[in-house]
Amino acid sequence: MANIAKRQKLFNDVVHQNEYKVGDLVGLKIDKVDRTNVTPRVLPCKIISVQVASNDMDTYQLCTTTAILFSRFQVLDLLNLSKCNFRDLRDVDSTTLPTMTFIQACKAHVSAGLITPTEACNCNGKCSTKKCRCRAAKVQCGTKCHSSKTKPCSNV
Repeated sequence: MANIAKRQKLFNDVVHQNEYKVGDLVGLKIDKVDRTNVTPRVLPCKIISVQVASNDMDTYQLCTTTAILFSRFQVLDLLNLSKCNFRDLRDVDSTTLPTMTFIQACKAHVSAGLITPTEACNCNGKCSTKKCRCRAAKVQCGTKCHSSKTKPCSNV
Protein backbone atom coordinates (compact mmCIF):
# COMPACT_ATOMS: atom_id res chain seq x y z
CA MET A 1 0.00 0.00 0.00
CA ALA A 2 2.89 2.35 0.73
CA ASN A 3 4.24 1.78 -2.79
CA ILE A 4 0.84 2.54 -4.31
CA ALA A 5 0.53 5.73 -2.26
CA LYS A 6 4.04 6.80 -3.29
CA ARG A 7 3.31 6.25 -6.99
CA GLN A 8 -0.02 8.10 -6.69
CA LYS A 9 1.76 11.08 -5.11
CA LEU A 10 4.34 11.11 -7.93
CA PHE A 11 1.53 11.02 -10.51
CA ASN A 12 -0.38 13.83 -8.80
CA ASP A 13 2.79 15.96 -8.63
CA VAL A 14 3.36 15.57 -12.37
CA VAL A 15 -0.28 16.37 -13.16
CA HIS A 16 -0.27 19.53 -11.02
CA GLN A 17 3.12 20.57 -12.38
CA ASN A 18 1.69 20.69 -15.92
CA GLU A 19 -1.38 22.79 -15.16
CA TYR A 20 -2.16 25.29 -17.90
CA LYS A 21 -4.03 28.56 -17.97
CA VAL A 22 -6.18 30.31 -20.57
CA GLY A 23 -4.11 31.44 -23.55
CA ASP A 24 -1.40 28.75 -23.26
CA LEU A 25 -0.43 26.85 -26.40
CA VAL A 26 -0.71 23.08 -26.25
CA GLY A 27 -0.77 20.22 -28.72
CA LEU A 28 -2.91 17.13 -29.17
CA LYS A 29 -1.42 13.96 -30.62
CA ILE A 30 -3.10 12.78 -33.80
CA ASP A 31 -3.35 9.01 -33.79
CA LYS A 32 -1.73 7.22 -36.72
CA VAL A 33 -5.06 5.78 -37.90
CA ASP A 34 -6.31 9.35 -38.45
CA ARG A 35 -3.35 10.56 -40.52
CA THR A 36 -1.09 9.60 -43.39
CA ASN A 37 2.69 9.60 -43.43
CA VAL A 38 2.84 13.22 -44.60
CA THR A 39 0.25 14.89 -42.37
CA PRO A 40 1.28 16.38 -39.01
CA ARG A 41 1.44 14.26 -35.86
CA VAL A 42 0.40 17.07 -33.49
CA LEU A 43 -2.53 19.48 -33.73
CA PRO A 44 -1.50 22.84 -32.23
CA CYS A 45 -4.21 24.36 -30.02
CA LYS A 46 -4.84 27.26 -27.66
CA ILE A 47 -6.61 26.94 -24.33
CA ILE A 48 -9.76 29.08 -24.24
CA SER A 49 -11.29 27.90 -20.95
CA VAL A 50 -10.47 25.79 -17.90
CA GLN A 51 -13.08 23.89 -15.90
CA VAL A 52 -12.42 22.10 -12.62
CA ALA A 53 -14.04 18.67 -12.59
CA SER A 54 -15.38 16.86 -9.55
CA ASN A 55 -12.32 14.59 -9.31
CA ASP A 56 -9.98 17.61 -8.95
CA MET A 57 -8.75 17.19 -12.54
CA ASP A 58 -8.98 20.26 -14.74
CA THR A 59 -10.54 19.92 -18.19
CA TYR A 60 -9.57 22.27 -20.98
CA GLN A 61 -11.58 23.70 -23.87
CA LEU A 62 -9.29 24.16 -26.89
CA CYS A 63 -9.36 25.95 -30.20
CA THR A 64 -7.25 25.76 -33.34
CA THR A 65 -6.82 28.44 -35.99
CA THR A 66 -9.93 27.15 -37.75
CA ALA A 67 -12.29 25.78 -35.06
CA ILE A 68 -13.20 25.26 -31.42
CA LEU A 69 -12.92 21.61 -30.42
CA PHE A 70 -16.19 20.06 -29.24
CA SER A 71 -14.59 17.78 -26.62
CA ARG A 72 -12.83 18.86 -23.46
CA PHE A 73 -9.39 17.45 -22.68
CA GLN A 74 -7.45 16.63 -19.51
CA VAL A 75 -3.86 17.58 -18.76
CA LEU A 76 -2.66 14.08 -19.66
CA ASP A 77 -3.88 14.54 -23.26
CA LEU A 78 -1.91 17.76 -23.82
CA LEU A 79 1.62 18.48 -24.99
CA ASN A 80 3.28 21.72 -23.92
CA LEU A 81 3.90 23.97 -26.96
CA SER A 82 4.51 27.20 -25.06
CA LYS A 83 8.02 27.58 -26.50
CA CYS A 84 6.84 27.16 -30.10
CA ASN A 85 6.15 30.14 -32.33
CA PHE A 86 2.52 29.92 -33.48
CA ARG A 87 1.78 33.63 -33.95
CA ASP A 88 -1.43 33.00 -35.91
CA LEU A 89 -2.70 30.69 -33.17
CA ARG A 90 -1.87 33.17 -30.41
CA ASP A 91 -3.74 35.94 -32.25
CA VAL A 92 -6.86 33.93 -33.14
CA ASP A 93 -10.22 35.20 -31.83
CA SER A 94 -12.09 32.12 -30.62
CA THR A 95 -15.48 33.85 -30.45
CA THR A 96 -15.86 33.78 -34.24
CA LEU A 97 -14.85 30.14 -34.77
CA PRO A 98 -17.25 27.24 -35.44
CA THR A 99 -17.33 24.16 -33.21
CA MET A 100 -15.97 20.92 -34.69
CA THR A 101 -14.96 17.44 -33.63
CA PHE A 102 -11.28 16.60 -33.22
CA ILE A 103 -11.02 14.73 -36.54
CA GLN A 104 -12.82 17.51 -38.44
CA ALA A 105 -10.44 20.05 -36.90
CA CYS A 106 -7.44 17.96 -37.96
CA LYS A 107 -8.72 17.87 -41.55
CA ALA A 108 -9.41 21.62 -41.48
CA HIS A 109 -5.90 22.28 -40.12
CA VAL A 110 -4.33 20.36 -43.00
CA SER A 111 -6.58 21.94 -45.64
CA ALA A 112 -6.04 25.48 -44.27
CA GLY A 113 -2.89 25.74 -46.38
CA LEU A 114 -0.44 25.93 -43.49
CA ILE A 115 0.90 22.48 -44.36
CA THR A 116 1.36 21.10 -47.85
CA PRO A 117 0.25 17.48 -47.74
CA THR A 118 1.05 15.05 -50.50
CA GLU A 119 -0.80 11.88 -51.30
CA ALA A 120 0.75 8.43 -51.34
CA CYS A 121 2.93 8.09 -54.43
CA ASN A 122 2.02 4.51 -55.51
CA CYS A 123 5.21 4.33 -57.59
CA ASN A 124 6.24 1.13 -59.35
CA GLY A 125 9.91 2.11 -59.62
CA LYS A 126 12.58 2.79 -57.02
CA CYS A 127 11.34 6.33 -56.21
CA SER A 128 14.73 7.70 -57.20
CA THR A 129 13.52 10.52 -59.48
CA LYS A 130 11.19 13.48 -59.05
CA LYS A 131 8.43 11.56 -60.83
CA CYS A 132 7.77 10.17 -57.38
CA ARG A 133 5.38 12.56 -55.57
CA CYS A 134 7.09 11.97 -52.22
CA ARG A 135 10.60 12.60 -53.60
CA ALA A 136 9.39 15.76 -55.36
CA ALA A 137 7.86 17.04 -52.09
CA LYS A 138 11.09 16.12 -50.23
CA VAL A 139 9.21 13.66 -48.02
CA GLN A 140 10.17 10.06 -47.36
CA CYS A 141 7.90 7.36 -48.72
CA GLY A 142 5.78 5.73 -46.07
CA THR A 143 3.91 2.51 -45.55
CA LYS A 144 0.83 3.81 -47.40
CA CYS A 145 2.80 4.65 -50.56
CA HIS A 146 3.38 1.20 -52.01
CA SER A 147 2.63 -1.72 -49.74
CA SER A 148 2.53 -4.33 -52.54
CA LYS A 149 5.77 -3.18 -54.19
CA THR A 150 8.47 -5.82 -54.65
CA LYS A 151 11.34 -3.51 -55.70
CA PRO A 152 13.16 -1.73 -52.86
CA CYS A 153 12.35 1.95 -52.43
CA SER A 154 15.33 4.32 -52.34
CA ASN A 155 13.29 7.15 -50.78
CA VAL A 156 13.09 5.76 -47.25
